[in-house]
Amino acid sequence: MQTDFYELKKELINKKVADSIQFLDNVLFNFETLKYCRNFINKLTEEYDRRIKEYHSRINNELRDRGSASITILDNSFEILGLTTDLPFLISKYIKDIIQYANNILDSLAQLVNCALIYPQYPKDKVDFGFLNKSNRIVGLQSVEKAFENISNASEFSYLRKSNNRIKHIMDIPTTFEFNLFDDKMIGFINSFEKNGLKFKDVKINDKCNNICTFMSDCIDNVCSAIMNELVLVNHKYRFNKVNIYGQIAKNSTQTNEEIDLKNADFLVVYIEIDETDISKTPSQIELLYAEVRNDNIEVFNYDYDFVLIKAGENFVGYAEAAEPIDENYKSYRKYNVILDDKKFYELVFNKTKMKIYPFASNGKIVIYNKENEN
Repeated sequence: MQTDFYELKKELINKKVADSIQFLDNVLFNFETLKYCRNFINKLTEEYDRRIKEYHSRINNELRDRGSASITILDNSFEILGLTTDLPFLISKYIKDIIQYANNILDSLAQLVNCALIYPQYPKDKVDFGFLNKSNRIVGLQSVEKAFENISNASEFSYLRKSNNRIKHIMDIPTTFEFNLFDDKMIGFINSFEKNGLKFKDVKINDKCNNICTFMSDCIDNVCSAIMNELVLVNHKYRFNKVNIYGQIAKNSTQTNEEIDLKNADFLVVYIEIDETDISKTPSQIELLYAEVRNDNIEVFNYDYDFVLIKAGENFVGYAEAAEPIDENYKSYRKYNVILDDKKFYELVFNKTKMKIYPFASNGKIVIYNKENEN
């Protein structure tokens, strides 16, 4: 693949659609699994060929030494961690895995587009490639539309979709394994089948698995390139990737700043700073998710604040209260309703409130003063 996924993830964070990174990670995980299955099939077919060659060698040696040979069934048994199976079974199993993981990739690419570029998003439990590819669901995203169209028109796509849904999953993907007495190579096919009026011919196992792997690599590159093109249009002004902290803490004259423990703070509050200083234009809602590139690592997680303060300019003008529960299944920008109440800050200070903070997932300022100078 040609895509620089690290750069893509950084841009997803920069555009405040960092929740889409989880779907990109799933794309990449499924592709690595698909490649593993393809490579394992190649190894299994090599082992099958080795046994055929060994089988032929035995027969030829018997013919040469005795003038006759006993024809027996080829041993295709295979043992993994003490469990005995056979080579055709394993090859068939991994063919089905390849087809499933390829479809997983397509559906995760659709989730990636949905999360990164569509707002408001379609419900995650509805989105797959087929859902998003229907008319009017990605209108306006020209690069993505073109990428999806090219995928949909590819013969490999039809093969994957129809193979994965043969008579509503009740029919297997049949395979044939053969060899003859004069050839040291296995003859392995995924058999022909018909679905919804489309006919698919016999295909050689290794060729088809390699072609699927190449096709999926191209799909990932093309969709990710399209997403990068479309991200220039994304603008989430009131989404935030990081909170700020503000607090006050006393120290003894013998203490250094490094020795100060935040649990001894007089108060610690968490806030979001907005650019809008005209209170009448303050947004009614903000969205919050931690996302950052830190030490070259991409870090994303759900903040668990029930509320955060709102600061506009130099003033704390109110607070934002969670409008929905934390999404336990996904990393998501959580919605908060903004409440204009400039007394909230002073209330927290007066009560010596210490809000939960994430030291490495917060910006802000801690005012340190000497106890001796307190009066």
